[in-house]
Amino acid sequence: MFVIDEFKYLDERGQEDLGRQSSEQIGGAGTYYSVGARIHLPADQVGQVVHLGNVFPFLDNTTSGSSSSTSPPASGSSSGSTALNEDTNSTPTNSTSETPTSDTNIYIDITSKPLKPKQGDNLNTKAKPKAEIEAETEATNPNPKNAADEPTQSTLETYGPEMWEFLQRGDIDGRGTTRALNIFKVGGEARDFRFLTPPIRIYPQDIFDSPRFFSKSKEDRNCRPCSVHFPSAPTRTREILQQIDRIDEELRQGTAGQEDEGWDPELIWEPFPMNCTHREWPEHAALLPRMTVFSPNHVESLALLGKIPSPYTSDEELEGLLGEWGRVDEVLEEVGKELLRVMLEGGSGSTRHRGWERGVVIRCGSKGCLLFTANGIAGLPAYYTESTEDQGQVVDVTGGGNAFLGGLVAGLASRPGMTLVEAACYGSVSASFTIQQAGLPVLTKRDGVEMWNGETSEHRLRAFCKRHGFPVGDPYNAEAQSLWAPR
Repeated sequence: MFVIDEFKYLDERGQEDLGRQSSEQIGGAGTYYSVGARIHLPADQVGQVVHLGNVFPFLDNTTSGSSSSTSPPASGSSSGSTALNEDTNSTPTNSTSETPTSDTNIYIDITSKPLKPKQGDNLNTKAKPKAEIEAETEATNPNPKNAADEPTQSTLETYGPEMWEFLQRGDIDGRGTTRALNIFKVGGEARDFRFLTPPIRIYPQDIFDSPRFFSKSKEDRNCRPCSVHFPSAPTRTREILQQIDRIDEELRQGTAGQEDEGWDPELIWEPFPMNCTHREWPEHAALLPRMTVFSPNHVESLALLGKIPSPYTSDEELEGLLGEWGRVDEVLEEVGKELLRVMLEGGSGSTRHRGWERGVVIRCGSKGCLLFTANGIAGLPAYYTESTEDQGQVVDVTGGGNAFLGGLVAGLASRPGMTLVEAACYGSVSASFTIQQAGLPVLTKRDGVEMWNGETSEHRLRAFCKRHGFPVGDPYNAEAQSLWAPR
């Protein structure tokens, strides 16, 4: 989902409102995911459906060029036409009480045709200081950090106009673009998230109806999305799967008696935080066997299996509940194994789906991630650590986990046989670019080579692989997984 994010900051006790000290910015889990994948893949290999709403903030006169899009509305108030009162009409998400099952949340993003990232000649380009990057690109590249800096649509299109499908359906009752409030405690810890306007839902049918993203011709079936990503609650996830199954059946039946292989994409599920409670574990468990990748964060996974009471538990509170991080790791390993068991034993039992390795990826923020597959368990640290050389690199962690997952899926799509552990290296690199500034990373070109925050993704990927023992010459080497021995 595309969202305009607003921010509120609380004091260290999580009580006093310190005011909205950050400008609104382009956001949404789907947007961060898509740009995270784009860091490693060409623009025509990544796609996201963006619903304009009836008031799209800061929209310029450029249209998307898609036959399924209508003419965008004139630019209006950035607050949208039906902003909700955050105290009475939004659902706080740090509550441990039963949450509604109607699920006002769905994001559909796609990673299209698999393609190995191009090996640029400038792989040893050193990163420039952030201020130098911004000064160098100010005149040529709209800064994607702040939605108010440039028209929103043209800002998104700096990443490649072909990766966006701008839609405007007639069933949204005058709603403006989806807006959300992110609440943080001093120090950057997320405390709450709520929608300020009713979110505009995107469905698999929107992908199917897009000539840009989906070919209905069986002769051109490779031009169908190979994966679909959705952060959503179980009820909405079930609806997504039902639509995908219906589209698959429709394609297989054909329009003129012609057989078709249908559509069976890789399914990438981020569970929606507010629904990660032990009460809702059975609903999640029933859907897990369909997934290629299931990726909660560490507190969401612990809450889902009843190890802690709330999916909004802070790391400080977590250590108090479970002990030091060593004990947390032990419980996370137990939880990850159970999630994987349910995923693999509840369905066909296959450890791969159409060549992609299936597994559970538990994102652990600054501590990295834990990966669970049929081949074993692996832990991968975050790109930035507490070392002196990394000091000051982390500016805003918003969207880091979503970008990580986008990068991971880009890795899986880049080469047949890619392991989940290898792909997680791509994810760590995507997250590293995302958290270097408030908002999305800056994309420019130098001598025809794409630069992210002034550095190539290949250079950063090689540096990460070297740091952790992967072959430096070829981070795509399939033998790299042997360096992460299952335990």
